[in-house]
This record gives sequence, structure tokens and C-alpha cells, in this order.
Amino acid sequence: MKECENKAGFLALTFPELDQVLHGGIPTGSVTEIAGPPGCGKTQTSILLSVLSTLPSQLGGLDGGVIYIDTEGAFSAERLVEIDQCRFPDYFCYVYFISLGW
Repeated sequence: MKECENKAGFLALTFPELDQVLHGGIPTGSVTEIAGPPGCGKTQTSILLSVLSTLPSQLGGLDGGVIYIDTEGAFSAERLVEIDQCRFPDYFCYVYFISLGW
């Protein structure tokens, strides 16, 4: 199993103001709880973190894998793809066409 280590120690969320408040992003190598009232963006943030965690390190990701455990049925694969293509269109368009063999 490949172990990923972000040299900075944080996974930047790619929102400069939020990353600044978080002192660089979400700490790597530890468990982080995301909590809040319904509709505040917990699922969207978790999906974004999943996307960022799988990105290559050259693009600011961790070049890793993700296991997403959803106990409420809120996960949406369609939303994951939307976030992928919106935030990183060049990379995910390329990966998509490679997976099709184009």
C-alpha cells in the first residue's frame, strides 16, 4: 500500500480565505471532523476533499485514494464528477478521455 505524505502537512481546500483561516488547509495524517447544521456544506466539502486527495501532487493533491463512508445516503457520484470537472477541467477531461482509450 502506498502511503501519501504531504510535505506541507496540510491539504489546501483551494479557497484562499478558508485555507488562511485553517492555517494552510486540512491537516494530513490525522482525523478531521466536519460538523454543522443541515445544508451548511458538509457533504460538498467532503466531496471536494475526496477530489483534492486523489489529485496528483503536482496539482496540489495528495496523489492518494479515498474511501468515502456515507451513513446518510447524501453522497452523489454525479456531484463528485461536477466538482471534478468544474474545479480541474483540464485534468479531469484528460483523465476521462484516457479512460475511454482516446
